[in-house]
Amino acid sequence: MAASLNRMNQITSLQPQTGPSAMESLRKCTFLLIVVSLLCRLSLADDFELEEFLKREYSLIKPYRGLGFSSSSQWDLMGTAVVTPDYIRLTPDSQSRQGAVWSRVPFYLRDWELKVHFKIHGQGKKNFNGDGLAIWLTKERMQNGPVFGNINKFTGLGIFVDTYPNAEKQHDVSPAHQDNRASS
Repeated sequence: MAASLNRMNQITSLQPQTGPSAMESLRKCTFLLIVVSLLCRLSLADDFELEEFLKREYSLIKPYRGLGFSSSSQWDLMGTAVVTPDYIRLTPDSQSRQGAVWSRVPFYLRDWELKVHFKIHGQGKKNFNGDGLAIWLTKERMQNGPVFGNINKFTGLGIFVDTYPNAEKQHDVSPAHQDNRASS
């Protein structure tokens, strides 16, 4: 500790040093300064990226409180959707049900990433957990219809998780990008 303080006093008071130990100290200080600068830069970059990554107005994160219940909420519930602090249930374990959670905030981001964690389950017949689930990024919002709960003519992107056990294929995930034309 005393040696470190002595070295710091020599550096801060700009006392000249000579010999190989002075060069070694200078190299160590330069290396340390570079490492600290890089760590600070990486730390600032991580903070910036994290801030840019998580847009609270578009994020559904536990605990789920106030969704769809107040005028200040950024989300609307539709159909049979239920919100608890621990989970969002779109439909109960019953036939012919639809539920949705729609954002009230317009989406103007150019670059984005979507991370979704969901669980489809129930006590119904084996491999018969409804038609599936869709994630919509559309100009039209809260339009009830035949395509995973939305209209079949939309402007935007739909990502479909098909859970119905069709004869030709089991579970299927597919995107659809449309400009107000009927989906196929």
